[in-house]
Amino acid sequence: MPNFSSFLKHVNQHPPTDSHLQSLINHYCSYLQSLISKEEIEKLAKETLFIKRSSYRLSGYIFVLALLISSLDARYYSLEALCSLIRELDPSIDIQPQSLMERMNSPEAAIFLEAVEKRGLEKKIQKEFSNLPISILKPFKKLLLQDSTILNLHAKLQNFFKGSGGRASKSCLKIDLIFDLKANRFESTIIKDMKQTDQTLSREITKLVKEDCLIIRDLGYCNLDNLKNIQYKGGYFLSRCRSGLLIYLKENSEDPLDLVTYLAKHHPQDAMIDLDLYLTEKKFKVRMVIYRTPQEIADERKRKAHAIAKKQGRTLKKNTLELMNFTIFITNVSRDIWKPEVVGTVYRLRWTIELIFKNWKSEMNIHYLAGINPNRIRCLIFSKLLAVFIVNQIYQLAVLYAEKFLAKELSMNKTFKWLRNNSHIVSLLKNGLNSASGAFFLREISRTMVRAKRKRKSVLQMVQSGISFNESFKLV
Repeated sequence: MPNFSSFLKHVNQHPPTDSHLQSLINHYCSYLQSLISKEEIEKLAKETLFIKRSSYRLSGYIFVLALLISSLDARYYSLEALCSLIRELDPSIDIQPQSLMERMNSPEAAIFLEAVEKRGLEKKIQKEFSNLPISILKPFKKLLLQDSTILNLHAKLQNFFKGSGGRASKSCLKIDLIFDLKANRFESTIIKDMKQTDQTLSREITKLVKEDCLIIRDLGYCNLDNLKNIQYKGGYFLSRCRSGLLIYLKENSEDPLDLVTYLAKHHPQDAMIDLDLYLTEKKFKVRMVIYRTPQEIADERKRKAHAIAKKQGRTLKKNTLELMNFTIFITNVSRDIWKPEVVGTVYRLRWTIELIFKNWKSEMNIHYLAGINPNRIRCLIFSKLLAVFIVNQIYQLAVLYAEKFLAKELSMNKTFKWLRNNSHIVSLLKNGLNSASGAFFLREISRTMVRAKRKRKSVLQMVQSGISFNESFKLV
């Protein structure tokens, strides 16, 4: 894998030139080709026993390449079309749909694709710069976002991939993603079913936490033991506060605090409250930042909560309803780094991962998983994840070019859409990325992929401008 350190440091210190651009293209061409290295993929095929004899006509490399292309192009979804694609990629292979189905349904195929996807994820470019030059994020070496998305499967797969029950799908896959927003890259993807709760998956991030690393996650990942581990490793966290936690005003307090009563008494009119409090009987100290929610949003929260409670045959407590008038965050980032006004605005960065999931489904069709064989489903999901990883690496190239050479902000959605439209990414996988195709891609960025100027500020612009959380409601 090419070393970017000297190149990026030079570009950061000097105005970029045409030779820098060519160097950038060459680096990325070499890197992207290494992601689907024929030699390394064939080695994995033998190690996982997908290929047991040298006489096998269907090589591991062609199998991976065909699944990658089929995951990006709906024309190749059927087994017949996939066989035709394989013959196009290697005319010496004449495989029939029944034979291909047997290969895809084998346990070895699933293990092989998982190994290839894992290898691709590990071959990350070590970027020596941050694409988020924002002062209040500067103290953090990494900005890790964690969230999950659900993919519904055929009900016949419920014995292999458990669903959430009730009226929801009986069989589901959950993809848990950890994404480094500063480096704009995937750090981890975990495939589980609905038996794995977000709180259980919250432990996975501990393996990635290093000193001065910031973790932003949704309410479902709020696990106090996990937050303690992040802090113990020298990391920082920002999370919505889970209801039902015991809250204490002081470390030596014996009785928990009734937060609603306390706020009504001491902060009856305050739009924002910033407190040091202690959570659970273990008295874990956190900084709690509380915002009074705009009335229309609070009313909508209550309406949805009442609807859910009615379906479940229960009644909401008055205290629970009162808390919906507030948006509550917990963090261990000091007031010297973040003023209370911007804590909630920074939390809005978490929606970046929602945009990633949206692009996965709308532009990459990752949710289209046809079949009732569990091994086939695993083959499809791992090949699709490898495909979105490759697309994201190309997006990294585009971001770097747009920032350093155009001084413009790139649209993730437009980039993904351009790569899928007109089979650009399929052509790249078939023919490889070379200097000519790389230069064409970069020329197209300024024409089709730059974020359009909007009257409303983006979340990044709001964070950079230090816009308060309460004010941000008017801007989104």
